[in-house]
Amino acid sequence: MKEKFKKFSQTIVGLTVILAMTLIVSAFTGPSQAPPGGNVSAPLNTSGTTQTKTGKLNFTWFEDYDQPGYYADPGGNSWLYRLYSYDIRSDIFYDRNNTSYYVDPASSSRVNEVQADRVYGFSDIRSPIFYDYNNTSYYIDPNSTSRMNVVNADAVYNPTYAP
Repeated sequence: MKEKFKKFSQTIVGLTVILAMTLIVSAFTGPSQAPPGGNVSAPLNTSGTTQTKTGKLNFTWFEDYDQPGYYADPGGNSWLYRLYSYDIRSDIFYDRNNTSYYVDPASSSRVNEVQADRVYGFSDIRSPIFYDYNNTSYYIDPNSTSRMNVVNADAVYNPTYAP
């Protein structure tokens, strides 16, 4: 009797497993057509055609396929090769290799060297000392002694001398 009960229970368990697997497999309904028809949107892919997405597309990192050293990281620092005429705005721009150098368009900036054909100061230009570009032994120190090769002046003001 025990042997018959054992075979009967094994048969019931086996049929239950087969029935459960059949129900699980039958629960999935695949798309009725290949994308974009049916119930599935067309995926963004690597094709050469223009693709449009109407909702947001979030990325943590954009990298140049051919030059992985050039990337855009929306959450941090980025390294781009050519910006051409793109409009890039920031509260402050930091040097990539040394963040103690920066340009802050709305305030003070700190840079290692500036080379320009002309410099205009709309309110003022300040430095503790101005050196000659080609020979730093010549300088102007507005707060102390200056050393220049030649000074040509039409008039020199001396506040202690009253004409």
